[in-house]
Amino acid sequence: MNNNVVYMAGVVRSVRPNDWVVFNAPTPNPQLVQVTQVQDIFGDATPSTGSPVVNPSTTNPILVLHTQLTLSANLDSDLSSTVNSVTMLYDWVEVGTLIDQPPAPWDGVSTPLEAVQPAQFAPGGPTPILMEDANGVGEQASGAVDSNNDLDLSWPSSTDVPLSPELQPPITVYYNLLPVTCGKTVANEILGTGDATVAGQSFMLAKSPVTYLTTGSSYASTITITVNGLPWTEVASFYGQPANAQIFVTREDSNQNTWVDFGDGVNGSRLATGAQVVANYRIGGGSSSPPAGKLTVIAQSYAGLRSIVNPVAVSGGSDPDPASLIKQYAPRSVLTFGRAVSVFDYQAIAAQAPGVTMATATWSLGDSNQQAGVTVWVAGQPNVAASVQTLLAASGDPNRPVTVLPATEIDVTLTMVFVVAAGTDTDTLTSALTTALCDPTTGLFSPANCGIGQGLFNSDIEAACLNVSGVLGIQSSQFSVNGAVQSGSLYLPGEGAYFSLATSNFFPSTVSVTND
Repeated sequence: MNNNVVYMAGVVRSVRPNDWVVFNAPTPNPQLVQVTQVQDIFGDATPSTGSPVVNPSTTNPILVLHTQLTLSANLDSDLSSTVNSVTMLYDWVEVGTLIDQPPAPWDGVSTPLEAVQPAQFAPGGPTPILMEDANGVGEQASGAVDSNNDLDLSWPSSTDVPLSPELQPPITVYYNLLPVTCGKTVANEILGTGDATVAGQSFMLAKSPVTYLTTGSSYASTITITVNGLPWTEVASFYGQPANAQIFVTREDSNQNTWVDFGDGVNGSRLATGAQVVANYRIGGGSSSPPAGKLTVIAQSYAGLRSIVNPVAVSGGSDPDPASLIKQYAPRSVLTFGRAVSVFDYQAIAAQAPGVTMATATWSLGDSNQQAGVTVWVAGQPNVAASVQTLLAASGDPNRPVTVLPATEIDVTLTMVFVVAAGTDTDTLTSALTTALCDPTTGLFSPANCGIGQGLFNSDIEAACLNVSGVLGIQSSQFSVNGAVQSGSLYLPGEGAYFSLATSNFFPSTVSVTND
């Protein structure tokens, strides 16, 4: 080393001018500098000289080709004095984006968004909004146009909305969103031919499950039917339909096969003999959907579309409800008749929304105008609160404000010691205990048994475990939240929160007793 000139031990062809390199040694601090010039030169490896530059007066020099680097700054004296132990790091690999610490959050309240002129925001609201920060992190929100034609944002991330999102400026706001659906189109499937002598003909679709989409406060299948080339209309039921109504009804059997039913000539028209019945529909969907940043390609062009972005995960889909949830919510949903009046109606409609596993509703009182409203908490897929908000806005009282918030999941750690008989198969017993507590459908901590805001008695846990064959008793039980052991016999998650027990957080052990 010589001030800002460094002689490498050999030839280094990977370093180029303008590259950044780091010189490091065991004792001094590392130094980051930029290379301004790179050239290969000959040095003399003769022991008596040890010079990086060939001296013409040297007899029989041993020429060694090596690389000479010229730096943008002189190296620190500590590095220059420890030249034999200095290493150089180069050829950097990009591993991430540096974020200013702490990030400067944008509050979204004191600075309403203004439309880029001459464009204007459509009046009214709320309108779905997506936000994406400089690092591609997204947030779902809603916006309403104020009296100055500016867009005010809010997002359901807490009960104290609106709040500042943890996003790194600059933030891109996507206002005019395009809805998407998941599934595959089945086109022109011939179901069969009509027979006027048969009342209520039925045809099963060849593929399933059929995709259903929201329509206002309800849902409809994606099935369209033509009979001899003419479209027939899907209805919810045959009740009260005229005898000549060209309608059909869809239903699913226990194997998720979809059937198309036609009228009997009394309620709904029969199919004419020989009429060809053709179906078009979509299949697939469910809870599986693209994560954030993965939806970038469309199958066909769309006028005015430059690119596709999804800064938040696509949500709103749902798999068929398990029997436990149907048993819990179906009776109440039938009584709503598609509209929300009581808080139980709001809860039932929210629970039936795609992607929702739990829902609860309570009356609330607005701070500004003291107007009675409803607060609904939901759990399930990420960002599902926004779709539930839209659903309830279509089915609830327009004069009663509704706020939909994501429920808070509280992770529980449960440590228990069980008394068992000598010779008990502990592996089988542990599996049964885990199912009794953690099974997502039937377990004590499942949505069907431990809802949002629902307290849990210690005796509930003990009863669920004592019902497992082979458990004689419970020696000890420890219920912990975030590492803190909870005391007392009743555990309360708080408003808008619910307990969740993962199998990895359940720690059962056993002690054996012998019958004399």
